[in-house]
Amino acid sequence: MDPTSRPTELYLVEWYDAILTGAPLARTTAALEASAATISAGGAEVRLELTLVAPSDDVLYGVFKSDNPELVVRACQHAGWTPDRVTANISANLTTAARLDGFSSAEADAPAPSESFQAGEVVAVTGVEDEPISCAL
Repeated sequence: MDPTSRPTELYLVEWYDAILTGAPLARTTAALEASAATISAGGAEVRLELTLVAPSDDVLYGVFKSDNPELVVRACQHAGWTPDRVTANISANLTTAARLDGFSSAEADAPAPSESFQAGEVVAVTGVEDEPISCAL
């Protein structure tokens, strides 16, 4: 990769593992970030953008940015967790926690204000059927 360019493609990584979903999300996120940094030190960049856990489903999600899916898989494996699924070319948009908390169809057409979060902050939102979801940025 050209050292002046930045990765442009987003990948959704999924792990179906009760051990991972039971661990503190901040610790898992830190391990994945450190692993991505180690892989990137070799010259090709991979970055963890977001982690999200749904404990009742035993699913951990990660969103990575890279131009090479193999780097994403390598970063995950370096952290000790081979992905169960990797989906390329995804889009992601994080807005307010209230918008993530669900909204009626009437509200769907109204623009939602963006909310800023600090890197590493864990945001709790409510998902489908009031299932708590944690998201680390």
